[in-house]
Amino acid sequence: TLKIPFLYLNPSLPEISNTYNPVFTHPKTDLNLLTDRVFRAFQITHEHWGPLGLDMLRFLIRALYGTGKQFNLADIYICLETKEARECLFRETNDEGAVKELKRKFERAQTSREDAFAQFKVKLSELNTPILTDYNPDIIPEALLKTPSILCVSLPESYKTLSYGIGNMLMEDYKVGVAKRFSETDKNYPTSSIFLDESQYFLNPKVKLS
Repeated sequence: TLKIPFLYLNPSLPEISNTYNPVFTHPKTDLNLLTDRVFRAFQITHEHWGPLGLDMLRFLIRALYGTGKQFNLADIYICLETKEARECLFRETNDEGAVKELKRKFERAQTSREDAFAQFKVKLSELNTPILTDYNPDIIPEALLKTPSILCVSLPESYKTLSYGIGNMLMEDYKVGVAKRFSETDKNYPTSSIFLDESQYFLNPKVKLS
């Protein structure tokens, strides 16, 4: 008989939950797409600090990617929060352009009376959970789409920010994985299923329930 892998994701039960890293990368990762996808999950809408946060996240992800190592949301938060972590990142990355932009942005932010990234850091801290910080996560949607698998996701309403963030990032990951199929010649796809609790919050008019 065929054994189909079963995975379970639930922020309220980290002791039995599988892990998922929303910023997991590979050599062909589109960093701009990754940045936009993650930032949308934060729901930062401020007309000024929103674009600033998006720009900062874009260069931070570029710099972290330039180290050649996997990273997670906690690493992004630490780099925003501490100068020591940023200096370590600047030494290790090979993306000099990202380093130059980050130094300029942090210098400008220090002259402001407000913390330009306060709202962004709050959102990041709310998404800091063990199930999202694994450098070698169990759940990689693009990989799951290529093998028979079942993923069950439970997102309790009591974990509002965390549940919303996970649901949106996970659905975006699956949509990116499915979109890549259009350029593939082999159309014999295995059955990969995802059961997402309260899925109506994470769908858009282009994604239909079936």
